[in-house]
Amino acid sequence: MKIIEAILSPQSHCFPFAPAKIFALFPACLVFSLLTGTSLAQQTNFTPADSELAGLPEESLILEFSVYDYRSMEPLNDLGLKLREEGDNEQALQLIKMAWQTNRISNGFYHESQLVLLDNMIIIESELGNWEAVNTHYSYLEHLYKRLYNLDDPRLESGLQKISSWHVNALNINLNGKRLEHLRKAHQIFKLRLECAERTLAAGDPKFAYLQESIAVSERQLYTVSSVPTETERSRKRERRNRSLTGRD
Repeated sequence: MKIIEAILSPQSHCFPFAPAKIFALFPACLVFSLLTGTSLAQQTNFTPADSELAGLPEESLILEFSVYDYRSMEPLNDLGLKLREEGDNEQALQLIKMAWQTNRISNGFYHESQLVLLDNMIIIESELGNWEAVNTHYSYLEHLYKRLYNLDDPRLESGLQKISSWHVNALNINLNGKRLEHLRKAHQIFKLRLECAERTLAAGDPKFAYLQESIAVSERQLYTVSSVPTETERSRKRERRNRSLTGRD
């Protein structure tokens, strides 16, 4: 049974079924929301060296710069986004992963500039249908948001919103047969989002009712799922008892 629409977050990624059904269930697709801001690919304030570099073929770019050269971060990401627009997702993903590695070497393991790179990787992996990779990226994205922002920072709740969206959408279609895993994660993140809201939002904000209902619904679903093994075991015990009584006759 699907989780009711009440706990669907307003943002989501694309999934492999009919577009009409996607928009009916998830009215604000996360892919669009992630791309509405000004991306590095849209910026034009390159230095002459950067402009020349951005125009090179991707093979030349990879050879020219290594992941240890901080100057390659923006050109690699920009070219990756350009290749994605042209439909070359495999090469785009390779370049953005290089930009991600360069960023971590230059800025450390936890830096705000890594958020957009993770978002870009998630979008491309989703388009490629690499759902395990998408789930892994979302797990790290959650970890990164928690390291970057405290509970009293509204940016934490905003970031967790798209992560809970992923888990709700994944559990509703039982993606890769891991519905229970996604249900548990969604429940945990809804509770954390409520903690953030209590510290950052004014009393009476409609988000409180939304999060409280989401927690209640996911909790009921978890209870229902956890009771299934118990009932199954009871049924098995009854069968064993009946066979034992039949044998005595």
